[in-house]
Amino acid sequence: MSQLAEKRESSIAWFRLAELVSRGEKEKALNLYRLLSHSFDDRAYALQVEGDILWSFEDDEALNKYKQAAFLYRKEQKLTAAVSLYENIFALQPESYEVLSHLVSFYVQLDWMEKVQDRFGISCSWYTSHKITMDQMWGIAQSMVDTISHSEPKSLKECSLKNVLKLMKNFIPELVDKTKLYAMEQSNVKHV
Repeated sequence: MSQLAEKRESSIAWFRLAELVSRGEKEKALNLYRLLSHSFDDRAYALQVEGDILWSFEDDEALNKYKQAAFLYRKEQKLTAAVSLYENIFALQPESYEVLSHLVSFYVQLDWMEKVQDRFGISCSWYTSHKITMDQMWGIAQSMVDTISHSEPKSLKECSLKNVLKLMKNFIPELVDKTKLYAMEQSNVKHV
């Protein structure tokens, strides 16, 4: 079969899939998608599209597909794709500590201090309103330090340990000393 014919058949299959989704035929749509997904080279993208299809049917399994895709994107160092998915998940699950924790870590790794401040601020407001515990806040602090300490020193300019500690001091000062000690224990962090 020629490449043009294959593209035409693929386009028809995608059109048929969209038609099935619009008519609400979930099982048929998922079966067709599973056949189409074999043509993807990128497993994370395939999971993301499956999540989109499931979400169009308001199926909560979509969140699991998105999380699996984000995990694979992170593993492949496609951080912006992972962050995009986690932001989507956070919009769908705005009370999820796990998702918020991942977002803080991603933004530290991306050296995007404005977003770190925003997402860390949300976790701090959850803490002060007793939605999450001090142990959970400590988990976020550890994740931030771990991300910084495992990155090349030159790659994290804005999200340096000093800036993260300053941010922490503004929101939850009781975590600052514990975080400094933890940072000193990490092999790549010599001075705080």
